[in-house]
Amino acid sequence: MATIKKATVEKKPTVIKKTEPNIQEKPMLDMDTVNKMIQLAVAQALESTKSKEIENNAEVVKVDFEKKRREVDTTGIEKCKVVLTNNTFGKFVVGLKKSRSGGALFLGTMDEHGDSCELEYSEYIEYASQNLKFFKSGELVISDVIGYDYDSFILKNNLAHLYLDKYKVTELENIFDAPYNEFSDFLNANTSIFETALILSCELYKVGKFNHGDKQAFFRNIVGANSLPYN
Repeated sequence: MATIKKATVEKKPTVIKKTEPNIQEKPMLDMDTVNKMIQLAVAQALESTKSKEIENNAEVVKVDFEKKRREVDTTGIEKCKVVLTNNTFGKFVVGLKKSRSGGALFLGTMDEHGDSCELEYSEYIEYASQNLKFFKSGELVISDVIGYDYDSFILKNNLAHLYLDKYKVTELENIFDAPYNEFSDFLNANTSIFETALILSCELYKVGKFNHGDKQAFFRNIVGANSLPYN
C-alpha cells in the first residue's frame, strides 16, 4: 500500500527556463494540450542536458530490461494473484468490459489513495489488455504479486522502466526528495506518469509536504501557474 513520506527539503539554486509563456493563461488542464506541452518541454530539457549526462562522477548503469524480459521463466505465472493499488486521490473502480454481451464485470472498488484490490492472473491479463493506460500513467500500480516472483512479473509485463529502476512508480512520492537533476530526468524519461506526479505534488503541497521551489517551477513552467496551488 502506497504511503506518503515527509519530504526532506534540500534547497538548490536552479535556473529554470520558461518554455511556454502563454500556458499560464489556461486555467484548466486539457489532456491533449498537456501532452503536447510535455513533449515540447521534454525535448528542450533533453537537448539542454545532452552534453552533461554524467555530472557528479556517478556511474550510470543502463539495465537491458528487454533482455531480462526474454529470459523470464513464466512457469506457474498463470496461478498467481495480482494486487493493484489506487495511486490517485479519488475512487478507482476496476472492471471488465464484456466483449460478447456488452455488459460490465466489476472486479473491485478502491475508494481512496492507497486502497488495494486483488485479481486472479486471468482477470489481470484481461483488465490490463483493456486498460493499459492506467498502468503506464501510474494511476494504478501493481503493489504485490502472490505466488510468483514480483520482479519477473513486472519484466514479463514490460513495465520494468517504471517499477525496477532507482525511482519506482509504486513509491512515486520519493521522487520529490531526489536531487533536482534526478527528479527532472525521471519525469522527462517517463512522460506517461507526468499527470499522476503533478496531482501528487499538489496533494502533498496542500499538507505542507512539497515545498521544493525548483521542483514546483518544473511543473509550473509546463502547465502554468494558474493551474497549480503553489503559484
